[in-house]
This record gives sequence, C-alpha cells and structure tokens, in this order.
Amino acid sequence: MDGTTRNRISRRAACQSLAAGVSLLFTGGCINVAAIAGKMFIGDPKSNSKVKDISGVDLEEAGHRVILTCQAPLSVMEGYESAASDLEVELLRRMRQKKIPTVDSDEVVELLDARGGQYNPQILIDEIPDADLLFELRMESFTLKDLNTPQMYHGQCAGRIIGFQIIGGEEHGKAPGSRMMSQFFENDFDIDYPNGYPIPRENMSEMIFRKKFIGFLGQRLGNIFFDVTSQELYS
Repeated sequence: MDGTTRNRISRRAACQSLAAGVSLLFTGGCINVAAIAGKMFIGDPKSNSKVKDISGVDLEEAGHRVILTCQAPLSVMEGYESAASDLEVELLRRMRQKKIPTVDSDEVVELLDARGGQYNPQILIDEIPDADLLFELRMESFTLKDLNTPQMYHGQCAGRIIGFQIIGGEEHGKAPGSRMMSQFFENDFDIDYPNGYPIPRENMSEMIFRKKFIGFLGQRLGNIFFDVTSQELYS
C-alpha cells in the first residue's frame, strides 16, 4: 500500500469518526448537547434579540434608557403575589449585565406609590425625563404546578411584551411639552419549565423551584431584549 492510499484511508476514517460523533450528539435529543456540537464546528454565534430583529433597535448599542414594568391581574397572581416583581428584578439585572441603561425598579415603585399606587405609564414618562423607551411585560398566566398532577412542579408562564418609544417633552431642545408613547414592538411568549418531565414536590422545596423558574424565565425572556450566545441561552 503506497503513501497516497494510506492518506486517503486515514482521511476517510477521520471523517467517519466525526460523523459518528455528531450523530450520537444529536440523536440524544438534548438541546444543550446540540448547542455544544454546533460550537465545535462554527463557534458560538449569537442569537439576535427579538427587539433588534423586529424593530431594528439594538438596545446594547443605542444607549437608550429603558423603563421595564411587569404586570399581572390578581387572578393570575393568586398564590404567587411577588412573581411579577421578582421577574422584573431578574430581567433588569440581566439587562444591566449587558450594559443596557435601565431605570431602577425602586424608582418606578416610588413614583407610582406617590400617585396612588396604580400603574400609570404617563406618570413614569413624565417623571423620568431621560427615559427613552418603556417596555410592559404583561403576564397572562403563571403557575408552578403541573395541571394534571398537582404533586409535581411544572412552571408555566405566558404573556406579551410591548415596547413604546417615548417622544415629546424637551427632546432635541424643543420647549417642554407633554410626553407621549408610540408603540414600536410587540412579542408574545409562552414558556414551560423544565423542558422535560415535571419535578416531584418531595425532591425540591417550592421556594427553590420558584427561584429556578424565575431565573429560567429571565434567561429566555432576556433574548427578547439583548443578543445571547447558545451557551447563555442553554446553560
């Protein structure tokens, strides 16, 4: 057997081994493993934010100061009264990690409490003159329990995120005037946790499961506002 033939056989064997490895990775049915496999061949590309894809606004580069509020009807939050505020804090934390300028949630609460405690976006845009965008996360459902088996944990949260551009006031050196909002973004979401089977209640306290679920929601919903790598999305 000459040297050329041996080289061809070696290359063929290497390709067969590589193909077999990829097959094993993907037939496992695991998104995490598939993401790792992708990184082996093409690096770790970023997934564009939904805001960027839909509106063209890059929150990480534009420098816009963002107000974010999470709201839910009492009927949705029964038994989970702090879930909306917990999710708001988690998302703001992740946005700050991405260097997106945000308005602190405590400032939002103080402004609304001083005007009766009811949510009113006009109060926020009037009292926070340097805010450029306002996002409303409207939760339409939230639960930690599996509907068919209450003894199992299965997180589910659905809703809608609406984005508004804040215009008017002293913008571009104009005389002070009424500030207004113009909608530029809308995106529905429906998220389940975990991806596989529900978790038996005896294996984990509700407090720990809830914390994990809120973190998972922040991870998934974060990609609406900023770019993420597969490692960030599936870690």
